[in-house]
Amino acid sequence: MRTVQDESLLRGDLHVTLGYLHGLSHPMDLFLVLEVDSYGHYFRKARSKLICRSLNPRWDQSFVIDLEGSQNLRILLYEEAQERTILRGKSTRKVKTIKFK
Repeated sequence: MRTVQDESLLRGDLHVTLGYLHGLSHPMDLFLVLEVDSYGHYFRKARSKLICRSLNPRWDQSFVIDLEGSQNLRILLYEEAQERTILRGKSTRKVKTIKFK
């Protein structure tokens, strides 16, 4: 059931382009995961390609993510290291609507 609080939740398509990361201290094997919330619960929506042994990984990938009752995009940075995956960073961004005139 929708409530008055749900009016700020977004529906539609979110276009995301992944660029690059710099400032690493040593080369790593990295990938990104994109998650969006849907009525308060996060779901994995996309995974980038793995960039191997790089100090400055560059993904240059684009994704279209379906939003349903969403407010936030969560970006997770993972390292693949010796048969295990390590979470190296995360960021959450508020998803906003853009109004065209």
